[in-house]
Amino acid sequence: MVKFWLDNADIITWLDEQNHIGVRNAFKELRKLVEFHKVQRIWCHDFDMKVIENVSKRYGIKMPFRFNQRLDLRTLVFLADYQIDFDNESGYQKTHKAIDDARFELAYLKECIKKIRE
Repeated sequence: MVKFWLDNADIITWLDEQNHIGVRNAFKELRKLVEFHKVQRIWCHDFDMKVIENVSKRYGIKMPFRFNQRLDLRTLVFLADYQIDFDNESGYQKTHKAIDDARFELAYLKECIKKIRE
């Protein structure tokens, strides 16, 4: 099993700067990355529980269970795919900017992963 250990601040910044649609698209791209590299788990260490709560509230991600300190990022991929509420019209108005933002942030995330793998 391959594990990528990602820096806490990188992931929090990446999650925290996205709006609804940006998060969804970024996670779809992240899932492709995970499947392409046949990675079973991507772990982020020392996640701040308060940040997790704030991000989940902001994006309408329902969390039916509590996260432990080592958060399996694929869990967030699942939550982003299935639990985000898109009934906010302002979210649709920001679609193009959000997708661009998500692509930029994902490119940065990929670079982090590449460095970690080296």
